[in-house]
Amino acid sequence: MLLDLEFTKTTLKDHPSTLLKKHRWRYSLPLHRLSLSSELRNRVKGSRVAVFGVIQIVQSPPTAKGVFFITLEDETGFLNLVLKPDVYQKFKTIIQTSWALLVKGQLQNADGYASLLVTEILEPNSQPKVIRSLVVERQHPTPEMEGRSRLNDFQNTSLPLLS
Repeated sequence: MLLDLEFTKTTLKDHPSTLLKKHRWRYSLPLHRLSLSSELRNRVKGSRVAVFGVIQIVQSPPTAKGVFFITLEDETGFLNLVLKPDVYQKFKTIIQTSWALLVKGQLQNADGYASLLVTEILEPNSQPKVIRSLVVERQHPTPEMEGRSRLNDFQNTSLPLLS
């Protein structure tokens, strides 16, 4: 399942944010300080919260005067993030190169709908460590093996196996 996540950025079982939290947490913020999107509707407007999730949409409509909107998905639902132009510019590289974000901000909620005015996006501490490597040796195919296996295309290729 983790290999699915590493290579395709999706899984067929657990939500990607659940897997990242359980097995690949690379942030200095402890997990117990995170809020889930489903919890935010019941929190006090103006509360300072941190959320983690997978980026679904990044947009800045022409009428938004430089404001960016990001739809983030965690294991419990969706949350709309609002980034003022200066905040977007400050964290632009992280947003453009990441597929999941850990953000802090001020909760805005009205009529049972919650959004987050982002003040900070945290960067991961380091790359997840590779536990071991699988070495695939090139096999010279016999005529009956020709076309049967794509493994023949690799010669001493090291593939990371993540646990």
